[in-house]
Amino acid sequence: MKKYVLKRNISIALVVLLAIAMMGIACGKDGAPSGPSPSTPGGNQPPVISSLTPEQTQIHASGNIEIRCTAEDPDGDKLSYEWAATGGSFSETGASAGAVVTWK
Repeated sequence: MKKYVLKRNISIALVVLLAIAMMGIACGKDGAPSGPSPSTPGGNQPPVISSLTPEQTQIHASGNIEIRCTAEDPDGDKLSYEWAATGGSFSETGASAGAVVTWK
């Protein structure tokens, strides 16, 4: 049982790291992907993640965990969220527009 919980904790850590990497991608207007940020002043800036927080630090076999991402776009563009993992699945929680998900 301990070995399975350890594997699950490692999986959670990988999911969190993957989510952080994905959120670092800049989005254009209306959440459409854009190329690299222009180097000119006033160009589109990438979103900034202020926190990525799991509701708990351990999860048991067949358990769920809620993960919350707090981010904003310096340009005021609407943010969209995309979550991925090598195992398990995500479902959106409430009317959070993807900022809060449950991972099973």
